[in-house]
Amino acid sequence: MHLSVQNISFAYGTTTIMKNLSLEVTDGQFVSIIAPSGSGKSTLFYLIGGLLQPQSGQILLESQSIVGKRGQVSYMPQSPSLLPWRTVQQNVQIAYEIRKKKPALSEIHQLLERAGLAEVAHHYPHQLSGGMQQRVAFIRTLAEDKPILCLDEPFGALDALTRTKMQNWLQLILKEEKRTVLFITHSIEEAILLSDRIYVCHASPLQVSHVFHVSIPMNERQKKHQATGWRELTQKIEEALI
Repeated sequence: MHLSVQNISFAYGTTTIMKNLSLEVTDGQFVSIIAPSGSGKSTLFYLIGGLLQPQSGQILLESQSIVGKRGQVSYMPQSPSLLPWRTVQQNVQIAYEIRKKKPALSEIHQLLERAGLAEVAHHYPHQLSGGMQQRVAFIRTLAEDKPILCLDEPFGALDALTRTKMQNWLQLILKEEKRTVLFITHSIEEAILLSDRIYVCHASPLQVSHVFHVSIPMNERQKKHQATGWRELTQKIEEALI
């Protein structure tokens, strides 16, 4: 599934948030965006998701415009946004309710099992760790069954150890699911670990300044700084962010 963002510009009143921003996400790719805090990255996801409309430019999914059209992509914010009065299973069921589809409990159980959550299916959010809450939110996003996943700093609020575990878990899940992902992060390390391509953006307004293709083999990336090419790519991205 091919997503194409073409020269979009957007402003809140007289404040220009992004100007002539373009990016491409091709089928099965994991594409990351790195940019400063408060630069408008989340606004980009609102535009792709049809919650906002750009003043100019186009957003195409398989060559068809999705400007202003909701429900074309799945969106997961940094906060898990789980309903506290619903169990884990019931929170995942929300994805089916939105689609007006009768939830298949066997299907939900299978998703939870793959996420290591089957044993807590009837727990409430407050009974879960931060990492487990994020897993529930991600499984709910997967259950929406949309071709593109937009993940907005999903691990940003987690401690370093939990974040590493979640990154590894996400890699395994996406290897099975073969979904197309657009991912926002502040972490260069996280972007290199997960991505096929990385867009570095500058703020005020948000614009793409550099694009990096990550050629480090997936099975080498767990070595991180010991992997061939890791340090060089990290340095290039750091320089691009200055």
